[in-house]
Parts: sequence; structure tokens; C-alpha cells
Amino acid sequence: MDTLQKLYCYFRNISTTPITGALNSNERQKKIDDFSNDDNKKVLLAQINSGGTGLNIQVASVVIICEPQFKPSIENQAISRAYRMGQARKVLVYHLICQNTIEEKMVQRLEEKQLAFNVYADKSVAYENTQDINIDETSFKQIINEEIDRIKSKKNSTFDINSNQATFQKNEVETMPNKSVDNFDYYNQLMKMSYQQVVSSLLKKYGSVDGDYFLDEFCRQKNTNITRGNEGLFIHHIDEDKAIMLSNSNYAINNPFDYQKASRLVYCNLLEHFLLHILIYEEPNPLNANQNELQGLGGAINFLCKTINDCYTDYDFKKEYSKKAKSLIINDFSSYVLMVKRLWNDICENNPNLKRESYINLITNSNNEIDKRILDAINNS
Repeated sequence: MDTLQKLYCYFRNISTTPITGALNSNERQKKIDDFSNDDNKKVLLAQINSGGTGLNIQVASVVIICEPQFKPSIENQAISRAYRMGQARKVLVYHLICQNTIEEKMVQRLEEKQLAFNVYADKSVAYENTQDINIDETSFKQIINEEIDRIKSKKNSTFDINSNQATFQKNEVETMPNKSVDNFDYYNQLMKMSYQQVVSSLLKKYGSVDGDYFLDEFCRQKNTNITRGNEGLFIHHIDEDKAIMLSNSNYAINNPFDYQKASRLVYCNLLEHFLLHILIYEEPNPLNANQNELQGLGGAINFLCKTINDCYTDYDFKKEYSKKAKSLIINDFSSYVLMVKRLWNDICENNPNLKRESYINLITNSNNEIDKRILDAINNS
């Protein structure tokens, strides 16, 4: 904050007042609009955590990082605010480093960490080779085969897209669990409800949460006293229909702390959690929802799908709460298939440009292995 205040004093005549964690999303967006529309404003000042997520600043083409961050993702997120769809100019990035200080060592460590990340999270060959094609059933099969080739180059696994069975040396796919009639009827009823109706149903089923999600308004420490992982339950932020990733401190700090209050939390199992995100994605956003965020979908396809897919293979969960979470849904694969097909149809109808990325995430587990049953369910939907 001291650095921001000094910079503001220096650039006062050509700068907006700083964007900080004290401002809500609407106030931050107003500052960006002022910066974009006022030719006299040449500088937009922001705390890196407050300006680094949930905002689009395409009008800016120069990003200056005044203080290095020890997590590469924080700087990358901040830089990405300017490097967004609609940016027509080259984006120049400068890092201000004090010579002969610990900052030099931090930058060196950052480069090492970024290199390690780049080696691990290499680009998808299938994605890069299919940027300009129309997606159809044949194209999807090509995408999957190319992804398999990429994965096989790293692991000793075999998969035949046309065969009736998929084989992996480390993880053999389990047979389809027996359907629990009671649970199937239960999930079928839930899938007929609205988002708020499901929330109300879960509050009656599991009871209310006894404390706030974070212990302080700066969202620095999670409240471990409210977890029910020993029962296989997760905590869902009811206001994730307005803002994404509210359990992540970097995102939570950019939103009202009221979203973290006990009264805005609800317990759920994995399938219930998945359905909540599907309903958020399907229903119109509330008037006070954050702009430029796609509520519901990211949590569904980037986290929940892979975790649930793990539950229906012989993925070796190490932690007891994960084993318990699996046990709550192990007999409900049929209900999960219905939910996946429903989400896939929603994506095809509402966001066809996301089909390629979503397809891969829907059908793979944490080991990047494909569950052929999910693959067939989507292809036949």
C-alpha cells in the first residue's frame, strides 16, 4: 500500500485512485471504465491481488510489476488482465527490481518455478492442431486420439478409442457400479429443482454451517472448524452464482465478505456439488453477479468432473476424507452420467466455443486417463 500511495502522489494528475481490496467488484469496474474513457488518465494503479483477477483491462498495453511475487500465477493473472480477447496491441511487461536486494533472488526463484511449471504443464497437441476446424463427431475422435498419443508419450498406457474396453497399466477402469434405486430417485428429483430449491433442500438435509468460511475479512485463513470432510461432505458458497472461486483467497478478497458468512454456505456431497454448479451455469445470472466471469462452469469441469471421475475408477485416494467422499456416491454412476450429459448439452447450446476444452475435462480423471463410459455417454447424447 505504501508503494501505491507514493505512486499515486507522483502520478496524481494522470492516474486513477488505486484499486485495492477495500473496493467491491462494481467499484473496481467503475475505475477501469474511468481509465478507459478518460484520455487524461494514463495510469491505472492496483494491488496485484485486487487487480489481478476478474477484470478485463484491454485498453492497457503496458504492465509494470513494482514488487515481485513469489507465486508465478499471481503475476501471470495480473498480466492476463491486459492480455485479453479484444486486445489489438502488443502487451509490454516490465518488472521493477531493486539491485542487490532479496528481490533479485526472488526473481531467480520465480524463473525456476515457472520453468518447472512449463515443463510439467505442456501445451495440448490436440488443442493446438484443432484451432481452425469445425467440431463434429469425427473431429472429436481425432482430438481424443491425439490427446491419448500425448499422454502415452509420458506414461506407459494403452487406449483404443474404438475398442469396447480401455486398458491402463496403472489404473484399470472399474466395472460400472450397481445403481442405488433410492439415490437415483433422489438425484432425479434434485435435477428437476432450481438452484435455490436445491440449496434449501441441502440445508434441510445437512443443517446449517456453524461458522464463516474464512476467519478474517482479508481471507487469509480458512476456518477448519466448520469442515465435515470426515463425513465426505464439501462446503459450497451459495453466492458462487455471482462470483467464481470463492474458496480461493485470491478471488475471495475481491468480493464482499458477506459471501463468506455462515449463512451463505451449504454442505453437499460431490454429486450434489456438481449439480449446484450445473444449475448456476444454466440459470440467468443475478443482477449483482460479477461481469466477465462464467459462473458455475469452471468449477464443474475443471475440478468436480475430474474428482468424480476418479471416484468411478480405481484411483488411489490417499486421504480419508476423499475415500469417504467417494463412498457416498460410489453407487450413483447412472445419476452422474445424466448430469454429465446434461452439462454437455448445455455447453453445446450456450458456449460452443468451449466445447473442445470442456470435452477433454469431462471425460478424463486426475491422471489424464479417459473414462470410456463417460466418453460414450457424451457421444451418444
